[in-house]
Amino acid sequence: MSSNLVHEFKGKTTAYRVWSKSTSNVSNRDKLEIFALHKQAISGDCEVTCPRNNITEKAKWNAWKNKQGLSRSVISHYLDALFGVTCCYRCPQSLHTN
Repeated sequence: MSSNLVHEFKGKTTAYRVWSKSTSNVSNRDKLEIFALHKQAISGDCEVTCPRNNITEKAKWNAWKNKQGLSRSVISHYLDALFGVTCCYRCPQSLHTN
């Protein structure tokens, strides 16, 4: 994996986190997709048990589990998903470039 891709991944992840905390118009579906791709890129396949009592954590777990088998090169999918969300929700230029 190229250092440019890793640098872009880290930079856009930080920018997305800052932006997403300041807006409430991103759908839960899109948030879960971004979460799952990020988690798969960072941690690989989900190997933890499904949470039972917290519906939000269970939704996150399911989203991540559905990415099982994707390699850690999923970073490019993550960046594409961020680009799609940024276009859809009109977020800052730092995220809106692909």
